[in-house]
Amino acid sequence: MLAVKVAGSNGVSNGNRIVLKINGEAVSYDEFIYIFSYYKKVYDGGDSTYWSDNPEQTEFVENLVLTELQRNCAIRQETARRELSLTESERADMHTNIAKTIQSVGGIDTFQTWLAAENL
Repeated sequence: MLAVKVAGSNGVSNGNRIVLKINGEAVSYDEFIYIFSYYKKVYDGGDSTYWSDNPEQTEFVENLVLTELQRNCAIRQETARRELSLTESERADMHTNIAKTIQSVGGIDTFQTWLAAENL
């Protein structure tokens, strides 16, 4: 899989380590592994034998990950070019929603455990 080829996939955050550049913009390991883990889970549902049983899907998923990274870079670049940002109200709503999510799963420790398990 792409994560192994590009960055390694041991479930440990490597923070802002740059794993590739798209249109001159650095892509961090954390962004890469977040997107990779999402698509991997969508396709294999946690079954590691899926990839040996469906080897043709490897390239397909690699392309999905790359396309998503390209899309994210383009959005960030266009947002910067247009000088767009969240309003204070939007930021407050976002923080409120995060706090509600943390509370709904049983607190910050449970939330952080879940994030780590999902490579988020």
